[in-house]
Amino acid sequence: APSVETEATPSPSPAGADPVLGTDGRFTVLLIGSDYRPAHPGNRTDAIMFLSVDPVTCKTAAFSIPRDTLNFPLPGGGVYAGKANALYQHLLATSKNGNAAMEQAIEKAFGIELDGFVFIGFEGVRRMVDAVGGVTVTLDKAYYDPYYWVTSKVQGWGLPAGSSKLNGKSALVLARSRKGDSDFGRARRQQLLVM
Repeated sequence: APSVETEATPSPSPAGADPVLGTDGRFTVLLIGSDYRPAHPGNRTDAIMFLSVDPVTCKTAAFSIPRDTLNFPLPGGGVYAGKANALYQHLLATSKNGNAAMEQAIEKAFGIELDGFVFIGFEGVRRMVDAVGGVTVTLDKAYYDPYYWVTSKVQGWGLPAGSSKLNGKSALVLARSRKGDSDFGRARRQQLLVM
């Protein structure tokens, strides 16, 4: 009987491919944000984002895959019927190289060439933002999530319209909060944070 196991192996670069930019002349990275924490084991990826940079113009573009996307195409054929935020965990469990399988699934689904893969968790976001001295984000309109638990005793978090400088802790809240609007709003805030 044929195996249902997804098996992905890294593809060699085509002859003449730039070691950083590949064959399309852009630097495109898949950014995966895991919600792993001891109370919630596993690697649900509520942030699945592409970031692409044109090295000539330095213009960047980003887009996100909504976490509730269903029937995501698999690299070996068929689809993953669950939510996209569980796809990475599924590929880790069913392939010999979950990272390569995720890259192949994304490349196949969107017809793009990936040049890199970044996987980060909550602590990584906090440390990275603090290591660069914080980040400044600019919101078109004020954002407030009355349901976000900042601590076990403090509920509710937001930012005013305009520019705000965030430390690692606040940047993580910005990236995670979604009940003040929607998953689409959260994806946009994640993109602002990364840009």
